[in-house]
Amino acid sequence: MRIGWEWSSFTIYMLLMLYFHYTLKKTCYKSEFNYFENTVIPKKREIYLFFSIVPIIFAVYRKVDISIGLGGSDLDVYFSMFNDEKQLLGQVSKGFALLSRNNPLFYCILYVIRRVTSDYHIMFLVIYSVVTITTYYYLKEQYKYINTYAPLYYVLFYFLRSFSLLKFMLGLSFIMIGFVMMSKKKRFWAILMTVIGTLIHSSLALGLCCIMVWIICEKGFFKNRKRIMIFIILSYFVLFIMGNYFRNIISAGEMNSYLNTELTWINSNLTTILCGFFCLLFFKDIKNKPGYNPFILFLVIFDVACIPIQNMLGFFRLHYIFILPRLCAWGYIFDVLNNKIKIKEKQFIYIIANLLVISWTIFRFIKTYEAANLMPYIFDF
Repeated sequence: MRIGWEWSSFTIYMLLMLYFHYTLKKTCYKSEFNYFENTVIPKKREIYLFFSIVPIIFAVYRKVDISIGLGGSDLDVYFSMFNDEKQLLGQVSKGFALLSRNNPLFYCILYVIRRVTSDYHIMFLVIYSVVTITTYYYLKEQYKYINTYAPLYYVLFYFLRSFSLLKFMLGLSFIMIGFVMMSKKKRFWAILMTVIGTLIHSSLALGLCCIMVWIICEKGFFKNRKRIMIFIILSYFVLFIMGNYFRNIISAGEMNSYLNTELTWINSNLTTILCGFFCLLFFKDIKNKPGYNPFILFLVIFDVACIPIQNMLGFFRLHYIFILPRLCAWGYIFDVLNNKIKIKEKQFIYIIANLLVISWTIFRFIKTYEAANLMPYIFDF
């Protein structure tokens, strides 16, 4: 068996992209907005639990061959630990002794699963159930005021990162729940979820940082564009000054292996900068949009503010924290553009938006499939 490009596998992944788009559209559309009372009339949208089954099975029963790296580039590390119960227990005890470096909660989860079964499919089932369901849950809650569904194609890329970044994406799932709780002003649950995510993967402390900064700045910085620009400039200055401090912390722990091994500048920063630019350009329109969620805009701006430190460290993986909020922000942007044009041109904008997002998703897939060992995809039930 040879790892490399395969058109049949590419077709399967594209079909999964279409599946995500269709089911997420159905999930997000299952609510009606009352423009007179500025509230959402809730409907039963638990159908997303049913929609999650296909991606979960797709991930759990993919063929994995550690000897050649098929199924995910980092899986050999997790498999070796999962198969060695003593080593796993050692990681658990070591992790709680050094909370900031060794991601203890992740190894606790693996250890509990390993005590129940030695079948790695069960480990996959637990992890991918959390990743998939929280992805649907986040977008169900945060995308319900948005009428443009083109950005949802990009969920494929987010999902496929979990094939290699198992630990990171599991922790990120709890960060996403924390972000939803913060949007609902449930601060205790927001902090609790982000702490859980950080204990699974310590780099996700950035998510906890987001929550804390939002609590401080919620009523001050995000009232107009001038204050947002001040926030970005101050963040650049503070993060630049503390850059070497952050590098020393990361270099001392497990995350050292992640530095300077991620994506190129254009892959990691281009959409972040463009999204931030358009959010500022259309700030008043977005702010006046029914159901506007200021926390989503904050996360996009915070992502932009983190660019210097991420480039300094070469730790571009941190951008993945903001992928789903950024998709919501792009939804806001496309909605604003749609409202600014004539009725005859709306169909044209709809087609362009879909083509742009699909093209970008395919581009990112092509740039990452080889390093992530995503091909060939073989269903192994």
